[in-house]
Amino acid sequence: MKIILTGSTGFIGHEILTQCLRNPHITSIIALSRRPLPTNNPKLTVRLVDGFLTYPESLLQELRGAEAFMVYVKMKDMIYDTNGGYEQGQVENELTDYEKNNNNVEVYIARPGMVLARGMSLRTVVFGMGPSIWVDDLAKVLVDVAVKGDGDGERILENERMLRWEH
Repeated sequence: MKIILTGSTGFIGHEILTQCLRNPHITSIIALSRRPLPTNNPKLTVRLVDGFLTYPESLLQELRGAEAFMVYVKMKDMIYDTNGGYEQGQVENELTDYEKNNNNVEVYIARPGMVLARGMSLRTVVFGMGPSIWVDDLAKVLVDVAVKGDGDGERILENERMLRWEH
């Protein structure tokens, strides 16, 4: 399975890349990155890009045939609702609209709570006593969804559901 990955230099994206490299179902990873990555694994090809909105034709040709496109970005565009809550956000809405208009595309949106690094101090863990998930557990779920999909048909992966993931 060939996948495309963005965000692989960040805290969560790096763990997703690690899990992809370990997964025997994934045979080829093209990491789109703004910064160089170590490429000592034959499964990994790194392509440096200036941004993630437009790509040269040569790169688009290389990306053809990928079965999954894993984008991990921080959700900075949450919109505050005067009723005291938050709307889903523009990016999520655009992705779900894209899925509706493209029958061969499945969009999954992860909404983890606080993402914790293994080995974090007890003080840090206590500080984040809200919903949380270990970074490696989150990455395993996301890679599993990219490889197998979700038989339950759920497209939104909330923190609680990811904690119980057994697919």
